[in-house]
Amino acid sequence: MQRSIALFSLGLVVVIIAFYQTPIWLKAHEHDSKDNTLLLRSPALIHLAKALDNHDIATASDLFAHAEELHFLKAPNPSFLLKQMQHENETRLNDATFLQGEKLSIMSYNVGLLDAQLLGYIDYARTPYLKERRHQLPKLIFAQKRDLIFLQEVWEEQDVRYFEKIAKQQGYVFFIGPREDYNDGLITFVKKNLVGRDATFHAEPFVAQNPLEFFPGPQILRGFHHITINHPKLGILHLYNAHLLSWPQKWDVRMQQAREIALHAAQDSKTSDLVFIAGDMNSGPYYKNDTWTMPDHTIVHDWWKNAIAYALFLHYGDLNDLSVMGRPANQASSDVDLANNFINHSYNWCKNTPHIVFTATDCNKLYEKQYKGTEYPARLDHVFARDLQRRIVVQKSGLAFTNKLLFTPKVLIEPSDHYAIFVDLFVKKAHGI
Repeated sequence: MQRSIALFSLGLVVVIIAFYQTPIWLKAHEHDSKDNTLLLRSPALIHLAKALDNHDIATASDLFAHAEELHFLKAPNPSFLLKQMQHENETRLNDATFLQGEKLSIMSYNVGLLDAQLLGYIDYARTPYLKERRHQLPKLIFAQKRDLIFLQEVWEEQDVRYFEKIAKQQGYVFFIGPREDYNDGLITFVKKNLVGRDATFHAEPFVAQNPLEFFPGPQILRGFHHITINHPKLGILHLYNAHLLSWPQKWDVRMQQAREIALHAAQDSKTSDLVFIAGDMNSGPYYKNDTWTMPDHTIVHDWWKNAIAYALFLHYGDLNDLSVMGRPANQASSDVDLANNFINHSYNWCKNTPHIVFTATDCNKLYEKQYKGTEYPARLDHVFARDLQRRIVVQKSGLAFTNKLLFTPKVLIEPSDHYAIFVDLFVKKAHGI
């Protein structure tokens, strides 16, 4: 008996040591075949490989294993990838069989309802004009009548309850994770007639975190929601809502979070299923320069690394970018084209740049008031799809809530510090349905 206990204890110690010796990027999912893919063989990663200075970084896993050594010689430029996705969708739009599919509309929106405190009483962060915006946002959002609505930064209980109230009135089912142990700020809405039978819901924090956000921070753990519904006409849909870690300097954590959620989606779905991943990913597809000059003239480096997570989403999940797919051909690579015209701290750039791409930009008065010229304009919010049977065509995509609204007689601002993104789809039935 004592020998058995000793052997068990030894085994437990070995397991614990192995866990802590395992690189954190492998703790969520063990080594996957996607990790072995050569960067130059992956349509989603090839533009990273062509910009890297490190010749020994050859596979997707090398991006994680050698993250501290990564160095780009030039901006990773995804223009070809973006144009490919747009062109494939344009080809489908010319196929009448796609346009006979079922309509499905999606919106993702970071609503910026943050009022956080440290230790429950020390003011930490508060989004501007919170009081003026919070009671009008739900009505504005549900008036859009989207089938699937993914929201981020609904942090406060009073906002959760008000969204739920308006959602029920408008015929939506809502999904929210337990808030007793941690707060992820996520809430997802689905039109009641689309949920079908046997819907399931799962909320999970990411393995990779910034622990200071939890303690002494406001008990925030970044994570994702996984909702599975049996759509009456389209079969199984997997819906993922996520909000990845912010701050430009945390690009390495976002890489890990992107791999985690994308592999979760790939491993938990069948070929015939459709997967939608939406949210504020805090990672744009492209950044013009590797440095950014702050208002106090200090220089922030490593901006090109902030584009890695976007590419990893597409690679690990076999995902398509629905926003890009729905663009007209002359705007396919707008993430790159408009960013290349950007001038740091220039009012005229906002004045002359159409609001068609960037969801986070100082052209948004609320964003500018909060971040004050400290970040590049970027498309941080995304709607991705895993569509292995190629059933989806995007009829239209774009940004919503880009106009300033009069919330009080004296406050003319955008509804949130982010713009919302929407995609309108036609979806073919799955084979066998």
